[in-house]
Amino acid sequence: MFNNLNIVDDNSIKAICKQKNLDINNLRIDLGSADKCPHGYIGIDKSETSGADIIYDCENGLPFEDNSISEYRAWDFLEHIYQDKQIYLMGEIWRTLKPNGFLNFKVPDTER
Repeated sequence: MFNNLNIVDDNSIKAICKQKNLDINNLRIDLGSADKCPHGYIGIDKSETSGADIIYDCENGLPFEDNSISEYRAWDFLEHIYQDKQIYLMGEIWRTLKPNGFLNFKVPDTER
């Protein structure tokens, strides 16, 4: 588990990938994963008791290098972001996604 890093460095990502048997060239991140991170993803969550691989508050940006992530999964996550931070977070997802990367998301209600 890696806590509140500005940028998750390559060695930390390599360690997580080795532990979870993931391809470092095809990083898939599950935002707000808590303890429900699907197989094949690295989980990130702000709660220290979540069991996520990376503990980080995504409202402060995303701790990844530009063009480094193949896919983000954000199921039932984006509606928990304060409205004044949602556009910023979407920009961070855009910044860190590889060309032709994916954002896989679902939200029940963005007005909450």
